[in-house]
Amino acid sequence: MLKNSIIALATAAALAGVAAPAMASDSLSDFETYSIVNQLHARGVNAVDVQEWGTLLRASVDTGSGSQVFQYFDPDTLQQVTF
Repeated sequence: MLKNSIIALATAAALAGVAAPAMASDSLSDFETYSIVNQLHARGVNAVDVQEWGTLLRASVDTGSGSQVFQYFDPDTLQQVTF
């Protein structure tokens, strides 16, 4: 009986360790990133990447002169946020 309990606890701990990182991830999936970049392109923003940044989205935007700048957007409306 004790042996079965130890095995059950070890199995539960192993499963929790595997499941926790996937559940804890708040980052955008590749599909979400691709979709948001395409939506920003449709709005005339030359975004090359987008990441969650607190409660906003932070896009790396190509300036056309070989450099990039960060621009910030509301995640629900994709309206640019300025500080």
